[in-house]
Amino acid sequence: MLLAAQTHAEVEEVRVRGTKDKPPVAIRGEELRQIPGTFGDVFRSIEIMPGVTPIVTGSPYFFVRGAPPGNMGYYIDGIRVPLLFHLGGGPSVIQAGLVDRVDFFPSGYPVRFGRAAGGIMSADLIPAQPVQHGEWNGRLLDTGAFVERSATKDTTVLAGGRIGYPGLILSLISPNVRLFYGDYQFRVTHQLSEREKLTLLSFGSYDTLSSRENESRSFKTIMAPQFHRVDLRYDRIMGSHADLRIATLFGFDRTAAGE
Repeated sequence: MLLAAQTHAEVEEVRVRGTKDKPPVAIRGEELRQIPGTFGDVFRSIEIMPGVTPIVTGSPYFFVRGAPPGNMGYYIDGIRVPLLFHLGGGPSVIQAGLVDRVDFFPSGYPVRFGRAAGGIMSADLIPAQPVQHGEWNGRLLDTGAFVERSATKDTTVLAGGRIGYPGLILSLISPNVRLFYGDYQFRVTHQLSEREKLTLLSFGSYDTLSSRENESRSFKTIMAPQFHRVDLRYDRIMGSHADLRIATLFGFDRTAAGE
């Protein structure tokens, strides 16, 4: 009879220590508007990120790690939008003074975004402020402004917009081409309590590019993209590490071509 000796392997304990993955590349505050080469436009800060290449030098449309601009996901205050910039290399569809933070996910973005083959560009708007404040900016191609003030003790109202008139300069070079763009922002915030608030946020953008074959004919639309968003949300602070949000979103997108 053969007896097999049973041996017990010694258990070795292995501990692995590391640091938690860093959050996305984030830029906030005045730093957003002071980055060289962005012309004060907060969303063009993406140009300085690794793996980002503009389609054409100076263009606000980018390849991110090989993914074309159409595969990017764009979010403003958690609301997805089809584009971030106006036609013709224009400014972003949200005024720079209203943006508090920009997060850039070149890949591996959180599941709350989703449905993007490329990266994610997400912007958070400035929180409601009871003290009246505003901003006006004027450039050769457009002008815009916004103002926020208290309507009641617990309610603040913000309104703003921009009008672009590059067609005035473009007509000097090519009188048979017209270009116009505009955007608007509106927000009402009501503080229900220290932990609860209601917010109504609306914003949108409209562009139109048209041309004519000769001066005797009327202008024909080449492209006219537009989008509009209305968001009503209820926020409640549940604890030091938990928040609750219930929101209803209405949206309208339209891209007209060759009308």
